[in-house]
Amino acid sequence: FPSHDRPEELYRLYRERIHPEDLKTLDRIMQRAEFYGEDFVYEHRVILDGGVRVKHVQGIGKVAKDESGKTIFMSGTCRDRTKDVEAEEKFRLLINSMSEGLVVQDKKGKVFDYNPAALKILELSEDQLSTFDPNNPPWKLIKQDGTPLLPDEHPVTLSLKGGRNTVNRILGLQFINNET
Repeated sequence: FPSHDRPEELYRLYRERIHPEDLKTLDRIMQRAEFYGEDFVYEHRVILDGGVRVKHVQGIGKVAKDESGKTIFMSGTCRDRTKDVEAEEKFRLLINSMSEGLVVQDKKGKVFDYNPAALKILELSEDQLSTFDPNNPPWKLIKQDGTPLLPDEHPVTLSLKGGRNTVNRILGLQFINNET
């Protein structure tokens, strides 16, 4: 952008490049930031070269207010996240095309990501898996020989307690209705 003495003009030029589908969200974030005086972070797309190129941008800003609470100015910067977003999209495509089920859990066992194969293998809906209670699963894990898997042998337990990966190990699911 060319240098401007008037920040309003610079902001207007910037807004002209923001993807139309992202403007409403951006306006809401900016209004909230100005009203509450909060710092803000937002993601949006910027259209370049007459629509030929699209960049994914993260905006980070601050609101300055005077003693009475009136906004004096808002300032911010942008960071190009295009490569990150493209890598995330490629990763998501790879994960979603796998025939192996993948479930990602936090340290407490809460599921925060999974792929379609996991839903199919576990015979769960998206809602059931996203609200999954690791302390009360609808199945028991069994070893390849059909014996129960002990809690301290569970892949998640091994990973969380010892940082060890579980590879080349076949486990079964014995559903509460005794199907495997």
